[in-house]
Amino acid sequence: MKNNFLTKTEVVLLSLVFCSLMLKHSLSSIFMGVFVCYSVFTSIKKKRGFNIDKNFYAPLLLYVFFIMSIVWSHDVELTLKGLSRTLILAVLPLSLSFNVILKKAQINKVFTIFSLVNCSFGLLFLIDSFISYQKHHDNSTFFYHDFVSLLDLNAIYVSSFFYISIVFLLFKHKKIWIDYICLFVLFVFILFLSSKIMVIISILTLFVFLFLYKRKQSILFLVLTVIAVLFYFGFSKLETRFSSEFETNFSEVIYKEKFTKVYPWTGTSIRLLQLRILKEQLSENDIFLGGFGLFASRESMKKNHERLNTYYGFHEYNYHNTYAQMLSELGFIGLILLLINLMCLIKMGFAKSQTWLIFVSFMFSIWFFTESVLWVQRGLFIFILIYCVLVKSEKEPNISG
Repeated sequence: MKNNFLTKTEVVLLSLVFCSLMLKHSLSSIFMGVFVCYSVFTSIKKKRGFNIDKNFYAPLLLYVFFIMSIVWSHDVELTLKGLSRTLILAVLPLSLSFNVILKKAQINKVFTIFSLVNCSFGLLFLIDSFISYQKHHDNSTFFYHDFVSLLDLNAIYVSSFFYISIVFLLFKHKKIWIDYICLFVLFVFILFLSSKIMVIISILTLFVFLFLYKRKQSILFLVLTVIAVLFYFGFSKLETRFSSEFETNFSEVIYKEKFTKVYPWTGTSIRLLQLRILKEQLSENDIFLGGFGLFASRESMKKNHERLNTYYGFHEYNYHNTYAQMLSELGFIGLILLLINLMCLIKMGFAKSQTWLIFVSFMFSIWFFTESVLWVQRGLFIFILIYCVLVKSEKEPNISG
């Protein structure tokens, strides 16, 4: 059994993969490649034995369907490009299909490092925002995408990484003082990032935590909740982002034949427009079962945006909805395979009594409604990494984190 546990080097490399996700794509790809190669080499050397876990069938079948979509793809070149970009969906599960086990202590080590690095990134963003504020005296530098502009990141993806760290630290046993500091700082940074969905999920998670643990941790909850309220009312950017969504004219977005270049779009309205386009694509194209093909919906999306006279920057947008993206490019069959992956993820969380990973699984389910997560490298990497960690983790004796 000792040979089946991840080695110290494998744990370090896995930590590097997680910690490099907010850096340039090439760096995270390099670390991922090194981890995969070293893990396979170590497994062969230690004679761990190759045995594909049944839970790995879901992502592997999804990738096989990606490959099959070449046959009916509306743009084979883009589909081939998509296959190379999503290859990790098959490579990582296969590389961990040897008899490998992740001990709870190893998982704690990986995500403790990940959380500390996330906190460090947040402090770096804060320092950069202060410097920018001194130059331009514009407090928008502390919010949303501007807050993470130093590394040219998307606030929603950064928020999701911070949320994973928050929920890990919340349910972590035997917290030390640095854990509480990181928890506090990361929660504040999620408010700075102003991703509405992640702010709501984070606050709801704190409520659930209070319900499950009503003793000492309730003090932590109360402190963080008070901070959340103060930031909500004290900083107009977050409040403005929430209130602006109520200005969405749903009927107009659904039925208007042409828009102006300066139409007042909100996050909700642009996503609703993408769903409207998807509905029209389904009715006008024979894509219900198999879709346009992986990555092959772009030209159709562009033509629809041009027809609707939307702002040209939207013409290259994806659906900002993983479920819609999957239905468009891989059809109903692809959507079912995606849902199977999510169900396996949630089921494993309960089966292995990993409370914090159950919360992360539900976060993915909700996040998929607002972003095309698997079509972005950072999103794809974090999803398949979490999935594989759950598959290979030891079962906890009870639901306690």
